Amino acid sequence: MTEIPRIDEFIRLLTSHELRIRGYILSLVPNWADSEEILQETFVILWRKFDNFRVGTNFFAWACKIARYEVMAYRRKKSRQKLIFNDEFIHQVADEIDTMRGELEDRQQALARCIMKLPDKDKNIVEQKYMGRIPIKDIANNAQRSVDAIYKSLSRIRRVLFVCIQNKLASGESA
Repeated sequence: MTEIPRIDEFIRLLTSHELRIRGYILSLVPNWADSEEILQETFVILWRKFDNFRVGTNFFAWACKIARYEVMAYRRKKSRQKLIFNDEFIHQVADEIDTMRGELEDRQQALARCIMKLPDKDKNIVEQKYMGRIPIKDIANNAQRSVDAIYKSLSRIRRVLFVCIQNKLASGESA
């Protein structure tokens, strides 16, 4: 495989899994700044070791294994600081996340399908808030609505999505 397509493949896989990798690291290291530092180092290592990755296998699982080692390395490096969680706890959380991966993937697929069913107005609010990370005040200004109205809409949308996801999972439609 030539270098350019390999870079393209890496970027495609990384961008499609970036948020999930970020969430995985954040679940192990609840400090946002620390998790961002670990995330960046993980991305560098993922690229360095990408020749060891077999295209067609589970990139997310491979990336999480590397991220787990980076969390442990970061914790060793910061060992002079007060630790909130010991290594055993971190391993237990990581193992639990590994166990739940299939369920989480089903939920994520169901969520994506449920979002697609939302009316455009609601879908736009969700995309701005959660994908664009736009502050509520700015969303309200863009929609020419009050901040309170946007919060109420988000609350209603979350309930609709929750019910939709539960129904899809119960019917086995998420896969």
